[in-house]
Amino acid sequence: MIDAATLAARLRDGGVAVAPTDTVYGLAAHPASQSAVARLFALKGRPHARNLPIMVSRRDQLVGLGVHFTDAAERLLASGLMPGALTLALGIDADRAPSWLAGREEIAVRIPDHAFLLEVLELTGP
Repeated sequence: MIDAATLAARLRDGGVAVAPTDTVYGLAAHPASQSAVARLFALKGRPHARNLPIMVSRRDQLVGLGVHFTDAAERLLASGLMPGALTLALGIDADRAPSWLAGREEIAVRIPDHAFLLEVLELTGP
């Protein structure tokens, strides 16, 4: 197994990797790399119209995604269920979202409860 810094560098450089989460081993790509995301969709056999969830290491990283924080979302984030095996579907503000989220009105996000992946996400961002 490689260390978090090496995996983070590979993802930032456009690689696709298998990474552990708190529930499964999953395929990961950095969303700013269009070619890596395309490879990830191909490997999964997933249609591009079906968006992928986004993992973050902490609530602060959601702000940079342009997320709308509803009262219900805030309660879930504060509930102790995150980090953990909970995925939230949240609306986003297109004016505040990064370009790689262009055309999306909502995103599915998780804060995994896995120390290694959290370390990687701290280094790569969402």
